[in-house]
Amino acid sequence: MRAHLEMPVTIGAPLAKTLIDAGAHISARRDVFAVSANDHVRSASAMLNRTLCLASSFNAGSSGLAIFAGQQTHAGHYSRSFDHDLVSSIKGTAKEAVQGLVVTDTAKKKSYPANLGQVPNASTLLLHKLGKSFTALSVGERSQAISAETSKLYDASLKYRSNTAKYVAGELRGLTMLQVGAYNDYPAVMVNFDARTLLSKDFIKTSKAPDAGRNSFTEFLMSHYLGLVNAEAAQMGLHTAMVERSSFGHAAPSAAATAGSFRLNLGMMPPVYAEAHVRALKKLEQELRTFQNSLDQRHDVVLDKINGLCNSKHEPGLRAANNILELAFTRVESTGKRLIYSAVRTLNTKNFIDSGSFHMHRGAAEVVTPGGPIHASLKALLDQVAVAEDQSVSTRIEDVPSYDIAAEDTAAAAGTTPAASQDTGATPAASQDTGATPAASQDAGAGRDALAAEYGQYLSDFRTNFKNIAGSARDDGTRTQMSKLALTLDPANADIARSLDLANQLLMIHTLEKMEALSPHTEGGYGSDSDVEIPDTQGVGMRGKKVITHNGMRSLIASTQSAVKILFPDATDAKPKSIAYDRPYYETEEVIGDEVKSVTASQEYATADIFIKDINACVNNGQGPTGQAPELAAQFPQAKAWIIDTTSATTKQMHDVLMQFKNAGMAEALYLVSSGLKNEQGGADRNNYGTVRLFCKTEGAGGQLSEILGAIGETDRGLAPFAHEYRRTMKAMGMAPTNHSIVMADVADTDMET
Repeated sequence: MRAHLEMPVTIGAPLAKTLIDAGAHISARRDVFAVSANDHVRSASAMLNRTLCLASSFNAGSSGLAIFAGQQTHAGHYSRSFDHDLVSSIKGTAKEAVQGLVVTDTAKKKSYPANLGQVPNASTLLLHKLGKSFTALSVGERSQAISAETSKLYDASLKYRSNTAKYVAGELRGLTMLQVGAYNDYPAVMVNFDARTLLSKDFIKTSKAPDAGRNSFTEFLMSHYLGLVNAEAAQMGLHTAMVERSSFGHAAPSAAATAGSFRLNLGMMPPVYAEAHVRALKKLEQELRTFQNSLDQRHDVVLDKINGLCNSKHEPGLRAANNILELAFTRVESTGKRLIYSAVRTLNTKNFIDSGSFHMHRGAAEVVTPGGPIHASLKALLDQVAVAEDQSVSTRIEDVPSYDIAAEDTAAAAGTTPAASQDTGATPAASQDTGATPAASQDAGAGRDALAAEYGQYLSDFRTNFKNIAGSARDDGTRTQMSKLALTLDPANADIARSLDLANQLLMIHTLEKMEALSPHTEGGYGSDSDVEIPDTQGVGMRGKKVITHNGMRSLIASTQSAVKILFPDATDAKPKSIAYDRPYYETEEVIGDEVKSVTASQEYATADIFIKDINACVNNGQGPTGQAPELAAQFPQAKAWIIDTTSATTKQMHDVLMQFKNAGMAEALYLVSSGLKNEQGGADRNNYGTVRLFCKTEGAGGQLSEILGAIGETDRGLAPFAHEYRRTMKAMGMAPTNHSIVMADVADTDMET
């Protein structure tokens, strides 16, 4: 009997019942938490069954995933934006008070948009909205926690997602229209395409087509691709749609525009899902060729209609366009914006492209244009652009046809589950349209087998840790649902994305149930739960501590400010210290330049006093690193402060940086900075926070370590207890990096803070 209970639940009615029961338990517990006497629990429970970055629900179908917004207008906004529904109602002085939770310099509160780090941690914000006072203990007074937990699942998830991206890129090396790459162990596939290469030289010369036109066309192409790959996934019996959303760390697949390219987060999906992208990207390449070959023909977009393009002040240029691509790159707005920019600037229009592409590729819509599916998608979009007499331009689409890729799974409807038999990486007919040689196919098969082994081990370890936590659940119902759901965490589960989503929500419920035992009174206690870590690393001549901030950008800003304040007390605006940037997160240089006093950007790596580097930078221009990267001390020999963005770095990569720092003569302080929202919570996307891990040499700035960390702690007001308790749950799962896991290769038998 026991053996039967431990059998995986991956298909049919047993799977459906398990998922439905888990969802019902989550909803019931959320209702209970919503009236809890404990303000911390009551406020944080609003994040159950939702994520911080929401996708449009037009293709949610029967997935039941928490990433989908309840209302169309709530989709597409990231948690760092004041357009997000959590904070969209906060205006005026109330908005300033919210920003005050993050920054202390009142002069800066109005200087930057919210996506530059001024929106606080979500649970802290929700607590603040109750109207209570907010106080935080100083860093030195905050509680300390000692832990030697590993980061096994954190590393395994990054490795699997990075290797899956490399597999897809490797299968597509021969493409000529698209450039598909995987760079810097960044856990996403990058797709580059420059539509300007299809424009005539005469048109480029006369119209001076800017990057904005290119970037907008890439956004259009990404939306067209989403419909294509979701149609391909449905054909293969997969149940999870790829959606457009900005955060790349979620366990479910997503895409986001990155200037002239787009980023594909394949999520924690089985290897067969990577095959869907290999097939779809090859089809996209062919569709681009068909589109290119049709550009010698006049476009068929109707200009002369009520509120048509004929109303534009740029009508002569629009009429002169020789083909549909030239039309898309022609100015239409009085401000000079290109037609393609005007057409794709809202999420609703992107959904329209996605939906049309899906139905087209599923055979529900006939493609009669000689330019193929891309031409058909582009024409359908441009036909929706309206120009009023006052020159205002809009793309108004009243109804976007929905779709459900699980319902499109005809094989499952017939009683079979192709995805369930493909967890080993074997995908019937996967190479039929690839033109691959037998040897290449064998290599691909070996790659899929390796990915299947990685994925199976990840789910096995996840299941083990999840069941261990279930055993300590305070509520019998929660314990039962976690134990039952654990049986669905298997590669053969075609709804694995739903199972992982529910597992993350049950982990949140487990956290809230632990917090029910805390004092229900919030006055004077905000932020006091923040940890400080003091690992004993004297054996390697270093000391380290950690502090949590509201988001990754705050960690970068605070680290730079503290380095200038403590390590360079003689720095002034008249005599600033130099700071070099090596592939930083795209907003970093602008924000640091404005936010941090007494520093100036420098292109001279050899003489820089401080440097900021993302060791897993997102390469959005197709130009990845070549050759072996030099040692950081050789690149930045004079730098006292090293600020390393480790958001997508494994603990081994962090350890390598730590050892380089140890041996660097001039370096005094190492900051390992990360955005915890992305990769440190199993793709849950519920707890936005930033981490700064500070290491100093005992013979150098070690004596100033607490002072440096204090300078960081002063920048933020502290985070709500839920932010820390939930992070502790993630540590118990092995989902978050710890100082122990970073330095354990060199330090044995040492208790360390995480």
